[in-house]
Amino acid sequence: RIFYIGAGTSGRLGVLDASEIPPTFGMPNTLVVGLIAGGDTALRNPVESAEDDPKKAWEELKAHNINSNDTVVGIAASGTTPYVIG
Repeated sequence: RIFYIGAGTSGRLGVLDASEIPPTFGMPNTLVVGLIAGGDTALRNPVESAEDDPKKAWEELKAHNINSNDTVVGIAASGTTPYVIG
């Protein structure tokens, strides 16, 4: 599996790309997963400070039973977003 993790617009674009994989390539919807700081609410509304938690993304990845066969792609415009680099 591939996990995109990001915050704000970067996170939204990761979720958008992940959602396009199944219909475009006929792949299962569990193959590419998009995670955004602040959860689904953050897709439409800002969730202030969600990007500042360096542990939250790992908690969300663990909930998906991440393992050594998975790939995580961090998306951050600044390259320093705690949610992404945590």
